[in-house]
Amino acid sequence: MEPKLREEAFNPTSGPPVWWSKLFGQVQAGSIFLSPQWMQTWLDIYGMDFSGRSLSWWQNDICIAGVILLFRPAKLGPFPIRLAILNTAAEIDENAPFIEYNDVLCQSGYEEFILDSLASYLAQQSWDQLYLAGYTESSLIARLQTRALPGEWRLIDKKSPYIDLKSLGNDGLDRYFSSNTRTQIRRSIKLYEERGSLRIDVAQNLDENLKYLDALAELHRAAWARRGQPGGFRSPRFIHFHKALIQRLLPERAVELLRVSAGDQTVGYIYNFLLDGKVYFYQSGFAYEADPKIKPGLVTHYLAAQNYWERGFIEYDFMAGDARYKRSLAKSTRTLYWSWVERSNFRMTLIKIARKAKHFLRRQSHTEISNQADT
Repeated sequence: MEPKLREEAFNPTSGPPVWWSKLFGQVQAGSIFLSPQWMQTWLDIYGMDFSGRSLSWWQNDICIAGVILLFRPAKLGPFPIRLAILNTAAEIDENAPFIEYNDVLCQSGYEEFILDSLASYLAQQSWDQLYLAGYTESSLIARLQTRALPGEWRLIDKKSPYIDLKSLGNDGLDRYFSSNTRTQIRRSIKLYEERGSLRIDVAQNLDENLKYLDALAELHRAAWARRGQPGGFRSPRFIHFHKALIQRLLPERAVELLRVSAGDQTVGYIYNFLLDGKVYFYQSGFAYEADPKIKPGLVTHYLAAQNYWERGFIEYDFMAGDARYKRSLAKSTRTLYWSWVERSNFRMTLIKIARKAKHFLRRQSHTEISNQADT
């Protein structure tokens, strides 16, 4: 007997569907961004901006797969559209949480049926653009590209470097890095130790975690301000979200905030998620200095990764986004994807025509300016 699809309207401000928590535990999704704690917190803070439906598939009264489908008004340039989203993403706030390792929760053995059923359901719904955030190439979301969804796919990819801690020998990280990276780390450590012994502290309770988060946010904002950019931790809703999330994840030991210091001086803070023996680095704040030989980011991540290796963790994931320190510290990488499926309907056709006209006029303007400069 084939699984049966249950489509249910739900109020996003009332939290995730009742079946979500049990199914998440059964499928071992391996993503903090699909955990009941993340879902509940996100819906509490951002759910008011969305309408939603829950889709679940049942076999003999057992839920074997599920996903939430959210909707909200959006714009492509000046044009209003109806945006559809799988799971939690596409917040209205510019400074908002960033979901990775997104997927459909699905028990093993049902993947092909669920893909066919989900694609068929999505094709029948009223949306102009479908947003699929932060998924891997092995996910069910990625495999939706093999199904007949009504629209054109636009896709971007981002590298996600990681340290394979379980592959390290008895020396830990000492022989893992390139000679150049080792030299930079050792030189920076020596400079820090002139101020006092280096130490790494893990926040031990909620108050200390929130204190570390506030200090991390202050350093993070200061670093981005020096670059002339806003950075994160500028939205009250974003800050409220993470404080509420930490409170929910802490009893599960699924979150840690770490502080590295040299004597009584702060070197840096790191905000990590923990799940299934893996560390997911989410955010940081470093005490940068004028001396380029002092590398607070390299030193903080080195000491943190070494600490997690000593504690038996199997992976230190820097998550998506290109940065020099990530390339220096991690030899392994995987790819995450963000996709937009733009429906082939009247509204989207008009938007595409307007886009092409805009690009044509822009090229014409550049050509005229260039010709004038030549004369």
